[in-house]
Amino acid sequence: MLDKVLIHEQLKTRLRGFITSDTHALLISGPKGAGKGFLMQVLAAEILGTDLAKLSNNRGFVHIKPQANSIGIDDIRELKRSSRLKTTGKAKIRRVILVENAEQMTDEAQNAFLKLLEEPPEDTVILLTENGESQLRDTVYSRLQRVKHLPLSKKTTTDYFLQKKLGAHEIERVYHLTGGKIGLMYSLLAEDTDNVLVDQVRLAKELLAAASYERMLRIDEIARNKENLVMLLFALRQVCLAALNSAATTSNEKQMKLWHKRAKLIFKTEQAANLNPNSKLLLTNLFLGL
Repeated sequence: MLDKVLIHEQLKTRLRGFITSDTHALLISGPKGAGKGFLMQVLAAEILGTDLAKLSNNRGFVHIKPQANSIGIDDIRELKRSSRLKTTGKAKIRRVILVENAEQMTDEAQNAFLKLLEEPPEDTVILLTENGESQLRDTVYSRLQRVKHLPLSKKTTTDYFLQKKLGAHEIERVYHLTGGKIGLMYSLLAEDTDNVLVDQVRLAKELLAAASYERMLRIDEIARNKENLVMLLFALRQVCLAALNSAATTSNEKQMKLWHKRAKLIFKTEQAANLNPNSKLLLTNLFLGL
């Protein structure tokens, strides 16, 4: 299955090496929208010898995701409890645990997770994804193998989607919108309505095209869903960068200044969001500045 996934050949080699090694834990790091979660599910399906479409129903697959932007101590305690249950079958590896967005584990959760990494069941492999790099404790990193989700060239990406009978103009537009992040490209080109990040890209476009007062009317609605706020800021930045690239291509200096100003403001807002400020105040300052 890995052979059918569009990823960097060096990364594919590393993943193949992991499958045949005796290492029981692997973490892949990379930016949002790179497709890390999907790739780790493909890897899990290959390890368990099942089809990707059947993975979620496989008793040997355990999938942990953040709830309200956090993976807490209770989540890890339950994971440790379930990992002690016996598995059936004759395969060497009969259970795969996937922890997505592992950087959102609390300090307590990371401490508890360390014990599972130190003494994993012999029949179990642990896979993790991390947005960005080096956001977990060094003690966690020391107990697993780490790989980076390497970016693909524009030509490789474009050629792949052209083979899928997609238009060159649309591929070009989505490439710049996503910064070449293959996971987000897949979702946007396939119009994946179940992908939360795709929804945030659509919302970002609406907000940037709206008048200031129209944006202000939506603050309460957006602020209520704090879980999606980080993704919305990311989507806003990507849309601005795509527009900036388009303006630069046509040498439109007025538009270049506008989109550069917007992108800079959004980046500062993303940094401020990491400090857990009042969401309404954060959005008010941003929407007035846009």
